[in-house]
Amino acid sequence: MIENDLGRITICHPSGWEADHDDERFGGPFEIRLGDEVLAQTTSFLLDDVPPDSVVLKKCRAYRKGGIAIAVCKGYLPFGNQIKFAQTCRYAANHARITFDVNWPRAAPVRSHFRIGDLFLPGEWSRFWCLDGTSGTGQWQDIGQDDTIASWGTPPLALVFEREDGLRFELGVGSDIWRWQAGMTLPLAENSFRVVREANGVRLIQELVTAAEEVEPQKRQYRFSWYLAWSADLELCDPPSEPVPLTIDLKDGAHLEKLSDEDIPCVALDLAALPLPSHCLRTSDGLPCWQSPGTQKLARRVVRQLAGRFPEGHLVVRNPTVGSCTNTSHFDRKGGIEMTHWDLPPLMDFSEWACHCLGDGWDISAEFSNEVEQPSLAGLFTNNGFRADTAEDE
Repeated sequence: MIENDLGRITICHPSGWEADHDDERFGGPFEIRLGDEVLAQTTSFLLDDVPPDSVVLKKCRAYRKGGIAIAVCKGYLPFGNQIKFAQTCRYAANHARITFDVNWPRAAPVRSHFRIGDLFLPGEWSRFWCLDGTSGTGQWQDIGQDDTIASWGTPPLALVFEREDGLRFELGVGSDIWRWQAGMTLPLAENSFRVVREANGVRLIQELVTAAEEVEPQKRQYRFSWYLAWSADLELCDPPSEPVPLTIDLKDGAHLEKLSDEDIPCVALDLAALPLPSHCLRTSDGLPCWQSPGTQKLARRVVRQLAGRFPEGHLVVRNPTVGSCTNTSHFDRKGGIEMTHWDLPPLMDFSEWACHCLGDGWDISAEFSNEVEQPSLAGLFTNNGFRADTAEDE
């Protein structure tokens, strides 16, 4: 559900969490709440001493489409050579995927820093889990008493913060790792990513530009993406019987001949075993890369076949794994720079799409081969929560 109370836009999920936007302020979510408790606060950007509240809004809208909730805002800074901003938040299950665009004009300098996607977590947090972009492995660390809890020159793929009561909150970069690594490509500036302690919580600071003297970014449009995920009381569905593994081939998709139209099917789709050509696989581990159009095409074809044949059923999605990759063709580009990416965000997109495509008649559950540390993975293939009631909502 989406509520609009005198300009305050609230994204409300059936599991009980809410996210706030405002039709007179750029950015959001300004708060993410679970019941009456504030889990997190975000700031879309900070340019030197100019906050996002200085942006003149041209558009602010929230709506439902494809089973998810979407909040869009666009605007510009009304002084100097106007810098234009746009942000899109896509909400489903227990997460938000955020895309941030900035159109940088000529002669628009950065005096000291340009930050995007700052995250503040109020309260006491006991430890955090860091998924390193180099090794691809995660590790838990206690949060000590130092003012600077951790810092990096390039962003980790994901950070998960945990409280003593077990509640977790996660922030991760989008699939565009190479953009975060490059920042705004300024020779006299650096990227800086750090977690710091404040009086009433912890803050994650993401600086694309930090410079000792004034620098001028190149005139162009820049895009960065990230996601947020959190613990939520999501409805999990156990299969009613032992699922029948689907047989899949690249040409015909799923073979459903042995399934009876008289029965409600309970089937299993092993994502790690999809029969894909080598160019669709991750370069890091040889498993399907969800950024690859070929991977998405085959997986979506299987889901469409199930939805077209059976109005109801149970689907067990096995081995929804994620990892890093450097195959440039996954972005429909040939040659050029190496485009390091990881495929959790496009897997989240597939999860949202599959739940919407199968509809309310299907129950879906996910099975993992390893313990899941990330709320983002725990929320895969659960109720999106924003199916439109009428065609007008779409």
